[in-house]
Amino acid sequence: MTMQRLCALDELTPGLGREFTLESDEGAAEAFVLRQGDGVVAYLNRCPHIGVGLNWKPGHYLDPKGQVIECAMHGAQFRIEDGACLRGMCHGEGLEPVAVELRGVEVWVPTELPPTC
Repeated sequence: MTMQRLCALDELTPGLGREFTLESDEGAAEAFVLRQGDGVVAYLNRCPHIGVGLNWKPGHYLDPKGQVIECAMHGAQFRIEDGACLRGMCHGEGLEPVAVELRGVEVWVPTELPPTC
């Protein structure tokens, strides 16, 4: 998997996501990364319920209290650590994780989605 540097860890503002684009055979897919203390998580920017982007404006993925990822379209909520649905029509589903690596203090993300079976 080809990885690219996205940013330095300290460039990620707590509570805000950073968007990036992944290429696939079907076209481009939007994704985002969130800082979690000294770590990071990344997911496709796609609600599993209706397939729309989660954020209501660039970087804004969390609920007003900053405790969960929240779909701006219909309010479904997802645990930040693993993307599991906590509330909403997507119960039993979750966000699709994206490989993300910390290399020292730099955040690296893939350039493309892995092929699907």
